[in-house]
Amino acid sequence: MRTKSNTEAKLQSLLKGSKRRLAALKQKAESTGTSRRNIEAELANRIEDLSTMENIARAKALNGKPGRQVLTFEERRGLRLEYRGPRKLVFTYRYRAPDGYVKQLKIGRWPATSWEKACTKWEALSDARDEGRDPRQERLAKIQEAREKAKAEREQKRKYRTDVAKIAEAYLTGHTDKQCAPTTIVNVRSMFKKHVGLHGKSRNDEPLPASTLGAKSAAAIDRADAEKFLAELKESAPQIARLLRIQLARCWDYARSHRLLDIEHQNPWRGTLIDLPPQHSDRYLNDRELAVLLKRLPELGPELEQAFRLALYCGVRTGSVTNTFNPSDIDLERGTWRIALHKGKHRQVKDATYNCQLPRQAVELLRARKLRPFQHERFKRPLIQHDLSEALRAAGHFGLEPFTPHVTRHTAITGMTACGVPRYIANLAAGKMKAADYDHHGYAKECAAALQKWCDHIEALEAPSVVAFPKSKARRRSA
Repeated sequence: MRTKSNTEAKLQSLLKGSKRRLAALKQKAESTGTSRRNIEAELANRIEDLSTMENIARAKALNGKPGRQVLTFEERRGLRLEYRGPRKLVFTYRYRAPDGYVKQLKIGRWPATSWEKACTKWEALSDARDEGRDPRQERLAKIQEAREKAKAEREQKRKYRTDVAKIAEAYLTGHTDKQCAPTTIVNVRSMFKKHVGLHGKSRNDEPLPASTLGAKSAAAIDRADAEKFLAELKESAPQIARLLRIQLARCWDYARSHRLLDIEHQNPWRGTLIDLPPQHSDRYLNDRELAVLLKRLPELGPELEQAFRLALYCGVRTGSVTNTFNPSDIDLERGTWRIALHKGKHRQVKDATYNCQLPRQAVELLRARKLRPFQHERFKRPLIQHDLSEALRAAGHFGLEPFTPHVTRHTAITGMTACGVPRYIANLAAGKMKAADYDHHGYAKECAAALQKWCDHIEALEAPSVVAFPKSKARRRSA
């Protein structure tokens, strides 16, 4: 006697399960009479499914050859049930297409697709074929349309998967380099290279870490990421955070208009809720704050103390004391300091210089140092402006309201004006560029007198008896 194959045994087990479900339906029909119609319909479907499986099992038992076993239905022409392996019963629709070819279409797999669902789908496919349409061709067209749509979405995501460094470089090349002044170009590029990263590299030409803003996808940055970045930058450089937010907002607008980002992508840098400082700071140190600063400057170390004092004595920018300091530009005998403006803020003015008139206190400080440039005491390198900011931050601003090293320039000009120096002379003494007019007088003596009066006032503040700023004539009139 021939033994049953594995396939036949699995079919027999599947058949037994259908018989058990049929018995359960009969018992349910006998016990309940309320849903008799629904149960009879389900019972009819189960009986037809069971008979289908019995026919397939019988056909498989008669023919032991491997392959597909197909069952057709005379009352539903074209509907077929195929056996494609263990527990694989598939409903298909076989028909002759309008072009004359015989084609076949999959309807569903039993039992996920029941007999009732298979009949419903067969009716829809038969109606489409009777109308002269090709159901298989229509399904292939829908599949192709879905594939093209998914491909377009992938291409769009790939197109807008641009790093921040790439759109920043596109913005700087396409807008800043063409529309802005040379000074703005240098400053903005330096700011982007240091805090964002360009060409996929950092300021030191090293590969950008994954946490750097320039290495992130621009389309993935949202409002929370922007506020977090600005909040961290605000702690160390509040003014840079303000300027960089403006430039990044313009960079995103440029990227959207040039299709580097999706036009519907929201600009995360506009409307951020980070409280950044205003563009023009009104901060300066009054007599009380200045006395505290002078008293506690030695806590920063001799190099930083003398750098702050020289900037305070002359009212110059801290960059002239640190970054562009050149001993060959100082003449202690004449008491002049030739400062190159084109190396600082006024880079667009070629060979722009002015002679700062050194007061007695500044000459004594520089002579004691033997015109030696200011050095970082820990790293043994020339001081930069950032070192001054870090020193103030580490010292907690000496318990005063937070201020930047540039406030020393505000304080010097305000102090000279408060000491009775005309505003025009005070600005010239601090190296503010003179407006274009017909006055070619150098005002060297007036500037020297103004700075000397200011430094004498600083000495008076450091003395045991503090002398306050005298009221100017304008203030007396207003009072």
